[in-house]
Amino acid sequence: MHLDQSAPIGPQLHAILRQRVVRNDLKPGTRISESEIAREYDICRQPVREAFIKLSEERLIEIRP
Repeated sequence: MHLDQSAPIGPQLHAILRQRVVRNDLKPGTRISESEIAREYDICRQPVREAFIKLSEERLIEIRP
């Protein structure tokens, strides 16, 4: 799925990643990193970090150092 560059990236990325988790495209226990996701969507890491935080708050992912 592609991001609309004319709209805020963070909310779009959150929705995309949330959908991937809910649809089990990202399997439980799968390790993903900010840098991997940033490269995949050709964006900087900040919106990825924000999306990860929201997904963590929803208990859909676990953030580990």
